[in-house]
Amino acid sequence: QSFNMYIASTVHVAHAHKMRGSRWADDKTAHVSMADKVAQNMESYANVIEEHYFVGPWVLGEQYSMCDPYLALVTRWLRPDGVLLDNFPKLKAHDALMRSRSSMQSTLPLYA
Repeated sequence: QSFNMYIASTVHVAHAHKMRGSRWADDKTAHVSMADKVAQNMESYANVIEEHYFVGPWVLGEQYSMCDPYLALVTRWLRPDGVLLDNFPKLKAHDALMRSRSSMQSTLPLYA
């Protein structure tokens, strides 16, 4: 559960600063500052995931787990947040693996 807690309490919150700064501050200048920091934070957190949490080929190793769809969601946020997935080969490989699943193939078009 430590992986999912890290995503929920750190990565998800950092991503939300891009468009939901009003949750943390009323000052419009602060909203801009928070949004400007998203790419740097998300890149840093992608590095933590790749170097600390990710075992491979799935998040926890050989078995698919509930962590994998959460990472797939986060991976979809990286490019729009200004992070190059090419800089994270483990995450990129996981993304390809997830996209090969029939459940992902039927779900992704709903959010395109």
